[in-house]
Amino acid sequence: MGMMIRFDGYYLEEPTEVHHGRSGGESSYSFNAFCFMSDGFLKISSKHELLDDLGDFVKKDFESDTSDKIEVEVKGNKILVKPSGQFENEFSLEIIDHETVFNTLSKKKMYFVPWTEIDGNPERSNAVMHKLFGPFYHNKYKVFYE
Repeated sequence: MGMMIRFDGYYLEEPTEVHHGRSGGESSYSFNAFCFMSDGFLKISSKHELLDDLGDFVKKDFESDTSDKIEVEVKGNKILVKPSGQFENEFSLEIIDHETVFNTLSKKKMYFVPWTEIDGNPERSNAVMHKLFGPFYHNKYKVFYE
């Protein structure tokens, strides 16, 4: 019996800071959220926001046409992500526990966010991603200079 992943929410990956050096040195953040479905598929949604606009992913982010369904296979404590339009090669995610997954491609951890924590929490200042990853400051996460 392999390790279990959860289907009642999504896994939020550590962000990448995008530092806008030419336009005043402000930073924005890129987030990827991985929503596993019980039918053997995965949907990935991405956001790129300035800190003030940082709000949590919601169910409709995974229901749009833009989030591809990607086939996955769970083998022991690994989730094999099959090649698709978004990824040319198969790669794996390592299940640390049912709350935490490690992305071997991006070398980042992902943390589980249940829908119950998101539903009815529209306040951006109270977003789960702030609780998980804040406070945000320069060089805390992998930085991409623009």
